[in-house]
Amino acid sequence: AGHSGCARKPLKIAHIQGSGQISPYVNQKVTTQGIVTDAAIMTHGFWIQSEISQHEALSSDALMVTLKTDPLPKQGDRVVVSGVVRELSHGNNLPVTFILADDVRILAAHQALPRAVIIRHVPDQSVIEAIGFWEALEGMRVRINDAKVVATIDMFAQTVMLAPGNQAAGSGFVAKENLL
Repeated sequence: AGHSGCARKPLKIAHIQGSGQISPYVNQKVTTQGIVTDAAIMTHGFWIQSEISQHEALSSDALMVTLKTDPLPKQGDRVVVSGVVRELSHGNNLPVTFILADDVRILAAHQALPRAVIIRHVPDQSVIEAIGFWEALEGMRVRINDAKVVATIDMFAQTVMLAPGNQAAGSGFVAKENLL
């Protein structure tokens, strides 16, 4: 990391993400900055999130970044990233916005991670509305207090869980006292 200097004026991550499923900057070169929140080893990349969330209901403050070369920055590094915006899709999953980076510069190490968005209840919505709800949180740090895990970890290290308000009949949640 740390190549040519990321000369372009940084865009806010939320602007790159846009308010829909597809970034308005897809196939365009952009520069942005954020705090590294997690490594995405399977994609040879990492996630960044805005230091101070501008979290708007329609747009995420996080992005995946994929590198062509080593080394990967570490969790807590504040970085400037330049590259081309792409959308990644697998099967029936929603697309994930990412930057195919040609330049990553570490500005500072050991920074505090951005605050997690607390999810108290997942709204009872139509599929289209639910997609919008989760799209606005794509890649962001979230926290669900007293969540119940209802499925195993998948190939992307994601865990399926339910927020307390969604632990109801028909949700996939079975209370411990109802197990044989």
